[in-house]
Amino acid sequence: MNAQASTDPAPPGGRSGTEPTFSVGEPPPGTEASQVFVADRFDLKALKERGVPLKDLSARADYAYDRAIGHLRKALEIDPRRRPIYDRFMQIYALKEEPRKALKMLEEMYVNFPKDPELWLYLGYAHHQLDHREAASKSFREAFKRMKPKTRTAFSNISYIIPDDEKKSYESDSVRYASRFWTSKDPRYLTTYNERKLEHYARLVHADLLYAAPDVEKRGWETRRGRIYVRYGEPNVNAVLFTSILNNTDPSLGIQSSDDFAEAVSRQNAFNIWEYGDFRFVFEDPMRNGEYRLYSPPADVIASGSALPWTNDYKIKARETFREHPDRYEYEGSGRRVQLPYVVNTFKGEKKTDMYVHYGIPLADRTRPDSTLEVTARVGTFLVGESRDLLVERRRTIYGFKPEQVHAFEEATLWMNTQTMDAPPGEHQLSMELETSSTGAFAVQRRDVNVPRYGDEELAMSDLMLAYNIEVAPDGKPLSSSDVVRRGLSIQPAPWNVFSAEQPIYIFFENYNLAKEDGKTAYEVEAALAPKETDKGVTKFIKDLFGGGGEEGVSVRFEGTGQRSDDGQYFIMDASDEEPGVYTLVVRLTDTVTGETVEAQRDLYLE
Repeated sequence: MNAQASTDPAPPGGRSGTEPTFSVGEPPPGTEASQVFVADRFDLKALKERGVPLKDLSARADYAYDRAIGHLRKALEIDPRRRPIYDRFMQIYALKEEPRKALKMLEEMYVNFPKDPELWLYLGYAHHQLDHREAASKSFREAFKRMKPKTRTAFSNISYIIPDDEKKSYESDSVRYASRFWTSKDPRYLTTYNERKLEHYARLVHADLLYAAPDVEKRGWETRRGRIYVRYGEPNVNAVLFTSILNNTDPSLGIQSSDDFAEAVSRQNAFNIWEYGDFRFVFEDPMRNGEYRLYSPPADVIASGSALPWTNDYKIKARETFREHPDRYEYEGSGRRVQLPYVVNTFKGEKKTDMYVHYGIPLADRTRPDSTLEVTARVGTFLVGESRDLLVERRRTIYGFKPEQVHAFEEATLWMNTQTMDAPPGEHQLSMELETSSTGAFAVQRRDVNVPRYGDEELAMSDLMLAYNIEVAPDGKPLSSSDVVRRGLSIQPAPWNVFSAEQPIYIFFENYNLAKEDGKTAYEVEAALAPKETDKGVTKFIKDLFGGGGEEGVSVRFEGTGQRSDDGQYFIMDASDEEPGVYTLVVRLTDTVTGETVEAQRDLYLE
């Protein structure tokens, strides 16, 4: 919580909800309210720029918290079986962001109330605040086993954090939709828990602790502020305005010192302002019962000209925000985040599409090791479909990095490997993930991939697999630990398509559905490597080269025959005379029996 300053909290046993991080005092002498509230009367930045002072109450608040905790501890010593005391403790620790103290207190609660579902919710919340996500996940699961069905429904209901156009799908099959929704929101598939879902549960607990309205018998997640907190989490700024102090319109308040402040506040409407950067919410509590509602200016305020109706109507603005931003969550992993380069290749498979994911794990030491690096790493490759289903997942634990799989580049030194999978055709999202146990490094790299459906009729080409070496695989076995075997060839793929200008570029691809004449296929392969300047420039270069008029760049042309309609080809290009930079490789395959032509292309970088 961004606590810069605060008002006094509610006393133990009173209504929960100790909200503001600062409050606004009187305007400077001579300042008219209509001058302050030119447009949005709750624009805190504009208020501060106009000189409206902020009253810092943090010292008084800290004193009140310490005094409240002292009373609670004394009460707990007298009777540790007084159940509501633990709730009051959790409210204070949640507000003060003190999860370690909360865990200490919860040890005593466990002794007296081990089967209480609230205990396990509090444990899940405190562990989540400390980034103990495995412990948080276990605690929440235990809470769900013990809680009443009505409470369990509150934790499973996601109707108010999904897009409007998907609510019918949710209503028709909430269980299946929720499963897909949480899959799509999971920031790290490699972990055994869903970080976004844990955040959702923690927000529900936080909302219930701080935004409940007992006077109207509402749990925190049932109130307007609680619902918005569950959607968007902690606001960047949490402030409160008291109308008569701000506008200086009620001289009967008689505020002489800060000691009179709490008395004055108790007789006024309070506006709670939550700033999220690109949007804000304003709540009011005119009945002073803790049931805050979204602010909409009454007719007399609009008539006075001190509030523009559309700019200040936060009921309307909230509906617009909900449509544009159904929820908000930014994952911040613990540990050092690293980049994990990878390249995807697809080929025709027996039933589905064969998919190869070549990746490189960056090493801290830029020199190639002489022996195996004693590192334990977990790697995961996950394919998520358009309907948010997890289609394919591959996990593996690597015990040590062999030096033969390490390749040094100008910008990085990578340990290289490949993950294979059978993938259904379609537009999917691929997530490549890594975590190391010793260094605490992790990586999550996601991108959209198109997995084609290679048919059995039309002429087609696979992806271009760029490699550092290709040789015949003896007995069908790879020559190196980082090689893959395809069509009887041992291929060392390039995990990020980076090559030294001095080394040859190996290119592997497969052709499908070549026509036969007298039982044989006949084809021509043309390849061109051009600097990636503009699409028009590359297109013209390729056209000139294939047309025989090219005078620059690198090209290869050869003819071949075969026995099979589906086969694999590889060739080598020499780019030693080219300048460093980004290049586009285009390979054209022509079936000389039918005259049909297909192309494939891939970008690469020359060091």
